[in-house]
Amino acid sequence: MESSSPLTLRPAVVSDSLAVATVHLAAWRAAYRGIVPDSYLDGLDEETRASRYTFDRTGHDDPLTWIALEGDDIVGFVSVGPARDDERRRGEIYALYVEPSSWRSGVGSVLITHAEKHLAARGFDEALLWVLKDNHRARSFYEARGWRHDGQELTITFDFREVVEVRYTTSLRGRF
Repeated sequence: MESSSPLTLRPAVVSDSLAVATVHLAAWRAAYRGIVPDSYLDGLDEETRASRYTFDRTGHDDPLTWIALEGDDIVGFVSVGPARDDERRRGEIYALYVEPSSWRSGVGSVLITHAEKHLAARGFDEALLWVLKDNHRARSFYEARGWRHDGQELTITFDFREVVEVRYTTSLRGRF
C-alpha cells in the first residue's frame, strides 16, 4: 500500500475497537491461513473481537495498545505490558498486527520499535513475545530485529487442530 499520509501513532481508545478488530482479523486470516483451520478463521467475528479489547483500562499493569494511522485509517497496532505467566520480570508484546495491504511498508517496524522503547522506559531489561511456529514471515521479521527463539514452546488448539507457539525474547538493556 502506498502511503499518501505520514504514519502516526497514538494510544488506542474504546471508539477504535471495531477498526482495530478489522485489522486484527484481516491479518489473522492472511497470515494464519494454512496454519490455523479455515473453519476457525472463517468463523472470526469483528464485533466479538472488538468486545474483548480493554482500551479503557489504565492501570499500571493493564495492556497498552497503540494504533498506527495513515491519515484516518488504522493500518496496524501493537499491545504491550508486563509478561504474563513469566517467572521473571519482563515486558511482553502481546500482539502486533498490520493490515495485510500494508505488510512490508515499514508499519510493523515502527510499531515494534515503539513497543520496545516503551517497555525499556517502563524499566524492563528484557521482553518476550509468542508467535506461531509456522508463521515464517513473522518469525523472520522478529529475527531481523534481534529477537531469538528461547526454546520455549506451547501447544494451543484451534477447532481440534494443535498449533505450536514459540517464545521469542530480546534484551532491551542499553538499546534506547
